[in-house]
Amino acid sequence: MSRRIRRRSQRRSAGRATRKALQLATAAATLLGSYAYAQEAEAAVPKELRQGTRAAYFLGGVGGDWHLYHQYYDRYNSFRYSRLRLHQEFGGHFSGDSSGPALALVTQEGFPQYRRYYNGYNGGDFSFQVKGKFLWDIQVKKGLAFYISPFGTVGWAGWFGNGYWERTYGYRHSATTSIGVQAKLIIWDRMVVFAQVPTFEFFFNRYDWYARFSFFTGIGVTFG
Repeated sequence: MSRRIRRRSQRRSAGRATRKALQLATAAATLLGSYAYAQEAEAAVPKELRQGTRAAYFLGGVGGDWHLYHQYYDRYNSFRYSRLRLHQEFGGHFSGDSSGPALALVTQEGFPQYRRYYNGYNGGDFSFQVKGKFLWDIQVKKGLAFYISPFGTVGWAGWFGNGYWERTYGYRHSATTSIGVQAKLIIWDRMVVFAQVPTFEFFFNRYDWYARFSFFTGIGVTFG
């Protein structure tokens, strides 16, 4: 009786050992296959477009915006206007490379296209914005330095050079926030080409609020 029990016990032990060995072999094969696939995928990417390894970046661009809604002007079916814009952005990633979450400081300048609208008030104005930006650089393909970056901003906007706003309403400042998507391609782990579209911007002050659609494109560098 004891011999039978010992034999069964030995068989069970051998079965468990075999199963563990098979599990380890399967895990090792999976890891090796994943590594080989990753190496193969990375080798398929041109070396000048390999994923970015630098955490910090600077971007400079040019673009424009269009009026979507303005509480005051839309109430009276008044004018709509566009604006030429410049864009500067300095940021860094928490991950230590060019992917993942990041924080940035953004400044923008605007030059309006309606300088003859306000007679006697020098028309138009120059705008300046400064904002904090949170973004998340999502790598589209493993090994490839192409990123899609949803983002949000919050900051301040000011208008200068037009006496109409100050004389009529007494304000020249607004809080601003925006949401949008930016696409970036890094070349040679250094140069950046980007396009930021679409972007929806919202401005708020004590008298009214308005919304605008904007886009930017430009170049930059990574470092760090």
